[in-house]
Amino acid sequence: MIGKLRIGQHSDGGDFKITRWFHVGCFSLPRKLKKDGVTVESFLEDHIDDESTDLELSDQTKLSEIASRIKSGPKKKIDGGAGDPSTALIATLKRNAIAIVEEDDGQPHNKKFKASSTVSQTDQVYASAYLKYATLKTDELKDILRWNNQYLSGNKSSLLYRVIDGNVNGRLGFCRLCMKGRLQLSDDGSKAICRGYFDEGMAGRVTCYNTIEVANAPRLKPWFSSEPSETELEEMKSEAEKLKGEEGNSVPTLLAAKAEHLDWNVSNPKGMKKAAKDILEVCSSTSHLIDLPEVESKARIEIGKIILQNTDKSAVDIVQLVIDKFDFKQTKIAAAKVKSEARSSMCANSANVSILDVFMELSELYFKEKNTNAGVSYKKVSEAIKGIDFKINKDNAKGLGKGKTKVPGIGKASADKIYEFLTTGTIQKLEEKRAAAA
Repeated sequence: MIGKLRIGQHSDGGDFKITRWFHVGCFSLPRKLKKDGVTVESFLEDHIDDESTDLELSDQTKLSEIASRIKSGPKKKIDGGAGDPSTALIATLKRNAIAIVEEDDGQPHNKKFKASSTVSQTDQVYASAYLKYATLKTDELKDILRWNNQYLSGNKSSLLYRVIDGNVNGRLGFCRLCMKGRLQLSDDGSKAICRGYFDEGMAGRVTCYNTIEVANAPRLKPWFSSEPSETELEEMKSEAEKLKGEEGNSVPTLLAAKAEHLDWNVSNPKGMKKAAKDILEVCSSTSHLIDLPEVESKARIEIGKIILQNTDKSAVDIVQLVIDKFDFKQTKIAAAKVKSEARSSMCANSANVSILDVFMELSELYFKEKNTNAGVSYKKVSEAIKGIDFKINKDNAKGLGKGKTKVPGIGKASADKIYEFLTTGTIQKLEEKRAAAA
């Protein structure tokens, strides 16, 4: 019985480093070695010994058997195959394109299509886009997606369909739920999905699980089939910031003027302490209230940390960094409103949106703590709440987690938390997590 081999990669010095285990039939000789004239047999003789496999290699017969298994091993799939949703989508577009071209008496692909009796007007638009991009190579499709700030993962069929969708509908924008994650198409093209985003403050990913119908997804235009200019890139950035709700998130003129006139000296501890106090006064002095910690000493400490990490910055720069970290209160209120509206549309019964809010927040806080198990658990509860079509109240809340009225995804502990929220207006565990994150 042939077992597993421990195979590696070339280091920068050219030596072969043993780094990974492979099933024999799953290993294929690296392309770089093939170019250098290395065969499977010579590779095994040079790099495989008794310590790097779970079987004995004492005779040439076993080495030959391993070489034969590697040569006949499964080939890497270039595309998803007949059962792959994106492959099926492309096959449908191809059929529609052929039908239109045939009905159009073989006119060149770059000519406008005539109305087809066999293909709907919408399908004609998609088929036209198919003909525009179908001959492009994988790298060319990725370039187009990169120019439009779209995801580059997936097989060629999924890349092609993503390009076609963007050409017809515009660039997929940012998630209206988490406000920061980029949306991407599902494999079958029917949904727009947000996987979350990278939070630089916590140096980790924040998971989002928003899924919406593709027709309701936020879109940006134009779609770029050639590399955008610097001006166009700036316009794209501006549009994206507006869509994320970050418009106007910069130092207001009045705050900048106040910061510019500060006696700024952060070359010593005493100066930094005074600078933190002064910046706090500036940030609290106008209607442009920044969402700093309510306790003054904590707010001053947070500002002090920013100053300590940026002693080369001016007072105006520090105010901008404070805004970047804590944001304006009115901006957060507006963002919360957008979130609430998005979540309300996700609930089968919009009356349950406040319950959904607290469990989604619990999930997010646990993910930020890197407690994935708890984060996933509360994510499941949130998904269950979204699907409940009746109004949850204190009379039926506990029944969601047990007995005949139990809802899949909600356990007894979660049902108790729902009851706690409905009777007290909060959840103790949520308050603890909020305090720990502050």
